[in-house]
Amino acid sequence: MTKREKEVLRLVIELYMEKGTPVSSRMVSKKKRDFFSPATIRNDMLSLEEKGYLYQPHSQSGRIPTTRAINYYLKNLMDETKIEVPELDFRDLSGEFTDLTKFWKAVSQNLSSFSENIGFIVAPSFFSLSFTSVKFLKIGKGKIIIILETPGGLVATRVVKVKEEILQRDLDDFSLYINTHYRGKSLDYVLKDVYINAKREQKKLLLFISVLKSYVTNKDSKFEFYFDGEEKMLEKTIDDDVKRIKELVQILENRDKLIKLLSEAKNQEDVSVFFSPLIGEETYEDFSLFVSDYQCGEEMEGKVGILGFRRLNYPIVYNLVKKTARSLSGILGENL
Repeated sequence: MTKREKEVLRLVIELYMEKGTPVSSRMVSKKKRDFFSPATIRNDMLSLEEKGYLYQPHSQSGRIPTTRAINYYLKNLMDETKIEVPELDFRDLSGEFTDLTKFWKAVSQNLSSFSENIGFIVAPSFFSLSFTSVKFLKIGKGKIIIILETPGGLVATRVVKVKEEILQRDLDDFSLYINTHYRGKSLDYVLKDVYINAKREQKKLLLFISVLKSYVTNKDSKFEFYFDGEEKMLEKTIDDDVKRIKELVQILENRDKLIKLLSEAKNQEDVSVFFSPLIGEETYEDFSLFVSDYQCGEEMEGKVGILGFRRLNYPIVYNLVKKTARSLSGILGENL
């Protein structure tokens, strides 16, 4: 790509972000009237189309940047010094919310608020969470609460039901054993690995372990999905834009397929960008996803991102996702 083509591509993308319509050579010419002639710009746009950076949705329309173009722009043409993105340090939130679920919801709300789109978190489920300590407590007949302290000091809880009563001292011994040998692991890992001799006084504990295993197998996927901001997205749709409203609802209803797409995506860069994402068997032409990995303990990675329409303020969204992922990794990857 020539130096002039790079400048034309930058102008096309920035005009598309501003106007939200296909960009013509005349629009670029007005933006750079003193530098390039309309004929020069037209030739450069045709060259960029042949190279896969622009495409023409209709024969009589201007051109729209492709996924390849946006990725190139974000990595090579974007001037980060001119982008006003708030400093995101979610340690403040982790101090305000000790409950992990409330923390995840607050993170997604912050992402939505700053981006004016849907902010989302794909987080390890309860049994997949790395823990710094675990405690099992009886809270009533046939009920035990599991209290996990996660990296960063956040706490997650889960109540499980057991048919036979277990003494609290046996649960305390079990807690001590796990904390001694499995700190930094997940309960899923523990339940696959732990070995307790089947002595008579430990039979109920073995039953308890089998109950926990059934919870892992039957009631928990590896990930949970938190999101916020669907109202902001709906406000952006035109009243008669039924197609986009229906597609947005479908994406949020098919969250299992969305999680599958995100969990299978291997990020080679700070942020991966998906335009017209394929979710399940449906392609959503008018939407885009910006996604990054964050570290959650030794074993797990989660995903953080923003879902929006195809036309976004790409630099702001890109940097919001990147900074959020780094902040979460700093909180949830520490103290192990």
